[in-house]
Amino acid sequence: MDSINNLTEFSQKITMGSYVYPYAKIRERYALLRGTFWDSLKDSMYFGYRKFLNFNDSDLAYFDPYINYVLNYLNEISLDSSNFYFANKQLTNFNIKRLQILDKKIDRIQLKNNLARAIAYEEILNFTNHAKHESFLQYYFAVNTNTNFLAEVINLHNDIAKMGKGYFLPIIKLQNYSLETIESNLIFDGRPTVIYFWSQTQMNHYRETLRRLEMIKLEKPKYRYIGISIQPLNNLAIQVHEIMGNDPNNQFAIANFEVASKKWIITLLNKAIILNSNGKIVNGFGNLFDNNFIDQLN
Repeated sequence: MDSINNLTEFSQKITMGSYVYPYAKIRERYALLRGTFWDSLKDSMYFGYRKFLNFNDSDLAYFDPYINYVLNYLNEISLDSSNFYFANKQLTNFNIKRLQILDKKIDRIQLKNNLARAIAYEEILNFTNHAKHESFLQYYFAVNTNTNFLAEVINLHNDIAKMGKGYFLPIIKLQNYSLETIESNLIFDGRPTVIYFWSQTQMNHYRETLRRLEMIKLEKPKYRYIGISIQPLNNLAIQVHEIMGNDPNNQFAIANFEVASKKWIITLLNKAIILNSNGKIVNGFGNLFDNNFIDQLN
């Protein structure tokens, strides 16, 4: 491509980066997942490609192949060679170490802020670590200098806290079966409730969700099961409910997903929210397909 086009220097960098960094990421990822006693001297030939790469390229600060590579590089050098990545990636201490390594290895401010933001999102969205996130944020404050990124991460942390056990579910706008816009706090009727989600573009997933619900209902019949489409309802979606025999009184849709997904922290379709009979949260981050989900229902 370079030989038949008169590309600028920046275009050449993007062109080369499009195949160099995905290939380098594969090599870095293998080293990361192998995770058993790499020796820097013995394995120097394997890691020799690193000397040809630039870890402080501001031009590529928002270029996905480059960012993905550098994140994997930071993961690999942050992981003790005797440990396994998947056992450590969930730990707050490991993500703090990633920030510390990032601060030492990356000098370019824009690139450093973007990488720190990516690490922060991975950590903050690990809901099981929420009690440890204050300590993580102390390190993040020291590394990040972008006030917009800082506000994003703090708001996410605060929104997750509002979905904690014992809180009332934050109020969002929903659409009912009559296509009227209502507030979410009006849909509950005093029964313990499971809220599940589906997408009109993921019908195979929806069918699996309904099968899973039928099994759960047999064991936990006292619960009310409310389905919420992440897109506004339309005639086709209403017909689907009628064909599947779903109770229209238990079917709603999100009116504004951008707002609702932040308030309810909707990051995957498997998400389920468990509420008690008073409408307070029992588990704001359930997974409908977890083996132990039924055990979380009284």
